[in-house]
Amino acid sequence: MENKAIYLNDKELNVIEHLDELRKRLIITIVAFLIFLFASFIFVKDIYLFFTRDLDDHLIVLGPGDVMWIYFTIACIFPP
Repeated sequence: MENKAIYLNDKELNVIEHLDELRKRLIITIVAFLIFLFASFIFVKDIYLFFTRDLDDHLIVLGPGDVMWIYFTIACIFPP
């Protein structure tokens, strides 16, 4: 019995068609990432409080952008 590769479409594609398929998949991936990124901003405060609940000291914020940087980093790492 021959092992046959399973393709999404049983056809061969040229280079331009491969690049078009790659472009479509990259756009879908980026859109999905942005949707989950914006959705995770809803829970970023809860995640931050979860990490800091057992700390005896307060975290030091050195500038006004640090709070947004911390929230953005948490939102990127922990999508819902």
